[in-house]
Amino acid sequence: MNMHHKIDMINAMENSIAFRLVSILIILVSCIIFLFGCDNPFNPETIKINDEPITRSNNTPRKVLENLEDSYNQQDLDLFERCLSQSFRFEVISVEIDEIGVDMDGDGIKDSWWDYTEEVEYHRNLFSTGSSDGTVPAPDNIYLSLQIPQEEAWQKDNQQGREDWVIIPVYFNLILTLYGSANITADGYARFYLRPEGDGWKIIIWRDESNI
Repeated sequence: MNMHHKIDMINAMENSIAFRLVSILIILVSCIIFLFGCDNPFNPETIKINDEPITRSNNTPRKVLENLEDSYNQQDLDLFERCLSQSFRFEVISVEIDEIGVDMDGDGIKDSWWDYTEEVEYHRNLFSTGSSDGTVPAPDNIYLSLQIPQEEAWQKDNQQGREDWVIIPVYFNLILTLYGSANITADGYARFYLRPEGDGWKIIIWRDESNI
């Protein structure tokens, strides 16, 4: 399932208690609302959160993804935001549009993507505030593992104007612990498009490739 799918569920939970993050890495299991999703047994005692402050810069594509991983494990929204370009887009696969798509252009039809503002808001809910109606709290613990491949597995973007972008396919595993013991898991594949910005790199596109 998709990580964003489970995040979607927490926002969906605001309307019907369906989940969106632990149904994508936060599309993995549709159960709560752009934040929370399905149960799956896991020993929470094996999850260790590093409380040391994160100081790594985004000077390579790999470090951006390492910082993204740390932003989840630290529940650090500022660090998460620093990983994303202001022109960021999250893209879902076609079969998930009806379930977690967002109407970004106001035409009444759900679109297959959302932007930086939506993504940051979903993660604010996930990391700290829970659902906006107060029915679902933020997770007690979040554990994210990204399997970042070696550079020989990275790809170049052949589209005009994207010659300096890199595309990194990543396998992820996400575990959310709610109410002290309820565990929600999500795993699958995502494709990250990164481009150089300023003196570092940013994620410009996060494309979900997991199926519910």
